[in-house]
Amino acid sequence: MKNYVAFDCEYVWDEHLYEAHRAIDTRSERRAIAVKQVIAISAYAFSIADDGQLTIGVHSTWTSHTWGDEAAVIERFCDFLHFRPDHSVIGFGSLAVDLPIVTMAAMAAGLRLPDQLRDCAGRWDKRHVDLGMLMKGRGKTWTHLSQLAIRLGIPASLLAAKSDVPIPTSSEEWVALGDHVTLDALLLALVWSAWLATQGEPGVRYAPCAIAHIGTFLRRQPEHRMVAELAAYQRQLEEGMAAEYERAA
Repeated sequence: MKNYVAFDCEYVWDEHLYEAHRAIDTRSERRAIAVKQVIAISAYAFSIADDGQLTIGVHSTWTSHTWGDEAAVIERFCDFLHFRPDHSVIGFGSLAVDLPIVTMAAMAAGLRLPDQLRDCAGRWDKRHVDLGMLMKGRGKTWTHLSQLAIRLGIPASLLAAKSDVPIPTSSEEWVALGDHVTLDALLLALVWSAWLATQGEPGVRYAPCAIAHIGTFLRRQPEHRMVAELAAYQRQLEEGMAAEYERAA
């Protein structure tokens, strides 16, 4: 049994941090990770047995609007991982961006990072897997998660929704942000299942895994704003599998 937590974070640049950095160095830019503040994290736990059977666990999302501030969001995420020490964390671009920002936030809040987010000397034990790094391999070309999703046939409407989220200024926009980051974690889990299939993971196939992931998501989160698009994609995958079985027969 292999256990995973797919996660995604959302940030805004902190005006006060930015101005403080500008006071020190006028060349400081808003893109610098040191001036970014975590406003939302989604974490999705699931497991894959030795025969490829998928077991879906908890999918939690925290926003600073709901929990109060950045420190509270980081604390909930850390607790989620502390309670799952046997789960490997799956991110995309996480080693270069998510991990440094989360670490800085944890330092400011005085929080202990879970093992999956700590850098330990010695052999890499795959507690934290950056799929973006795996895709890059030994080459120089970086691939975006959305590009991978398109290659898998995930509808562009889902990908457009995940990239178009403004900085929240109302309760409705905070709900939209929560939906956004929650969807990102789901999409990462879908892409991860396709990666596992290419690596020869026994019994793992993309379509059955994606159908199971999406079906559970729809049952648990019927109010999500992308329910219709996800349901349509699920039907598309099911029809594709049915056609495969018919051809095989």
